[in-house]
Amino acid sequence: MTPRPTALSVSFIGIGNVAFHLIAVCLEKGIPIDTVRGRNATQLQGLAEHFKNALDISESKDLSSLNSDLIFIAVPDHAISNVLETYIFPERSVVVHTSGSTPLTIFDRIRKPFGVFYPLQTFNKTRPVSFSQIPIFIEGDSKETESVLSTLASRLSENVRSMDSYQRAVLHLAAIFANNFTNHLMQIAQEILEEEGLDFGDLEALLAETFFKASAISPTQAQTGPAVRNDLSTIKNHLTLLKNPKHRELYQLISQSISNKKH
Repeated sequence: MTPRPTALSVSFIGIGNVAFHLIAVCLEKGIPIDTVRGRNATQLQGLAEHFKNALDISESKDLSSLNSDLIFIAVPDHAISNVLETYIFPERSVVVHTSGSTPLTIFDRIRKPFGVFYPLQTFNKTRPVSFSQIPIFIEGDSKETESVLSTLASRLSENVRSMDSYQRAVLHLAAIFANNFTNHLMQIAQEILEEEGLDFGDLEALLAETFFKASAISPTQAQTGPAVRNDLSTIKNHLTLLKNPKHRELYQLISQSISNKKH
């Protein structure tokens, strides 16, 4: 691989949450963005307007004339293969995906420098994030590729590490439990409260302490509640209060799992 300058330029395929925040932090850090490509013209135009027309946008799948050092494929996991099959990439560009669960081997069909650039965070376009604190996990087809990825990642975050595809898949799985499943449980809590005209905001201090304590002393030591105490009376009362059969089933499954860990 030809040595690259430290002032790397990038391009993006995809206009979802991950792409949105990567674009934002690249603009903030002064990293040149050559182009942003996507399928939806209306969403592309909305993205351009949000960033005050600082982006070149296009629906074209031909990227062969670009001189970008990195091209991000920031699309849903199931769409990565289609992008690889339908887009034309420049010979010199490192092509990377941003998925936690998709292995590096998905690139085997293309004869390009390729890699993975995985920022471990939950992203939403309506909520700003501090990229400097987000861990970024990288993997490349060669040491040279990983050097390029590390150079860019280190400009965005203070926490950059190499990780292979298997480890990254396990990390992503754990993140699903810690984030997506936890958020789903909070959604259920909100529904339970709103059914009785109560305010989800009353749980705010509890939620803040829950996540702080789990980080400070470990989830195992932080666990409390009737299942830990084997308080069958309280558990029975809760099951009576739950009107939704699926919520009762979930309560029982999780309580049994907690109890099995403690007893």
